[in-house]
Amino acid sequence: MFGPSKVRIQYKRGHLDQTIKNDGSRLSAASVKVKWSEGDTALVTLYGDEQNPETIEVNFSGKEGKAEVREEDDLGIKESTVQSSKSPNGQ
Repeated sequence: MFGPSKVRIQYKRGHLDQTIKNDGSRLSAASVKVKWSEGDTALVTLYGDEQNPETIEVNFSGKEGKAEVREEDDLGIKESTVQSSKSPNGQ
């Protein structure tokens, strides 16, 4: 089956649905990277063979939490590959 793969980024009481354009290939650990930039903020970057990297900033500081799609150039950080991640304060 060709087409984008659906992914869901869950945070506190919310979620953000995105797609990864990977020419129908299966997703792997290399498709998603998470970098904790501060104690309560994670940068989730989605990689696909048919798209530029897409970064979502997830902030856990509020009661509900929030997610915001960011441009790769706005971030200027180096990511590390993980399959799951917890914040320094256990969220």
